[in-house]
Amino acid sequence: MKILKYQAGSVREALAQIKDELGEGAMVVSTRDVRRGLLGKGVEVSVALDSDDVATPPPMSHRASPAMGAGYSLGDADVERIMAPLRSELRSLRSLLRATSDSRQGDEIRREVNAMRHVLEGIRTPPEQTVNLLSLVRDAPVAAASEGRVIVLVGPTGVGKSTTIAKLAAKAVYGDHQSAAIVTLDTYRVGGEEQMRTYANLIGAPLFVVADPRDLPAQIDELGEYDKVYVDTAGRSPRDIPAIRTLRGALQGISDMEVHLTLSLNTPNNVMDANYRRYSEVGVNRLLFTKLDESLEFDELIRTPARLEVPVSFLTTGQAVPEDLVCATTEGLMNIAQGGVELRAEAA
Repeated sequence: MKILKYQAGSVREALAQIKDELGEGAMVVSTRDVRRGLLGKGVEVSVALDSDDVATPPPMSHRASPAMGAGYSLGDADVERIMAPLRSELRSLRSLLRATSDSRQGDEIRREVNAMRHVLEGIRTPPEQTVNLLSLVRDAPVAAASEGRVIVLVGPTGVGKSTTIAKLAAKAVYGDHQSAAIVTLDTYRVGGEEQMRTYANLIGAPLFVVADPRDLPAQIDELGEYDKVYVDTAGRSPRDIPAIRTLRGALQGISDMEVHLTLSLNTPNNVMDANYRRYSEVGVNRLLFTKLDESLEFDELIRTPARLEVPVSFLTTGQAVPEDLVCATTEGLMNIAQGGVELRAEAA
């Protein structure tokens, strides 16, 4: 399955180009408004193509995902292994400098010594923050893959649960070639059901609306034929104890279920802890961080799961569905915590 992007002045123009180049086999995944430089505003249409034989057109924009495969910063042992031969060579150069009587040769050696000194100064031990993060990674599992069939997203209002549900469902359908269904309990937020229905129609996954959380177990039982079931819950304040306890009762008895506490990374850590303490009543199995593209500090990707002893499953780095979704790994979290995240570039 390939995800391709087309830009045009209008949706009609983009669809005509898609039909002309890809035929009837392409499925529209999402549309969004973009800026086109001197051409003004336009639209970008993402399509899914279930064929490996069709040549991919040049991409309309460049996307750089977080570098999940790069290594950690140098540790103390690595630094010492690199510096040992350099120190030995520096001592040899100094001895030669003392022994020589040729001032011209001495000047040349001095230059080499100075160059070597600059090299040694450029090799530094990891900063204290990095050392602390590494110790947290060694002491606690900070990342773990999602393994449940029923994935329930809980959390406060405004963290992006509905958009994240759409990304997870699209990943299951297009990336993992699984059947997926979406269930929403979010009947309180104005436009919440309509937003989720739009996502479900684009993805090709059925949507089931459950007005009373107590009816959720029965609805899940009816969806046994699906590989994945994603449940979107209404955002609640951690102070809304009755609503959270109602949700806890609804989730009891559902088998093969994971509860992912969804948190915006730009939330203060004491507020994250307060949300966890309240939502832990429903049995939180994973943390899911959103809005990395709106964040300036990233070390809580390591500190929060270590502090709460709950691993991270997914990260989201933007609004695009399904592209801005990253499966968390310990190595990847360390890379982002130390170096941040690169965001995709908008087309001119």
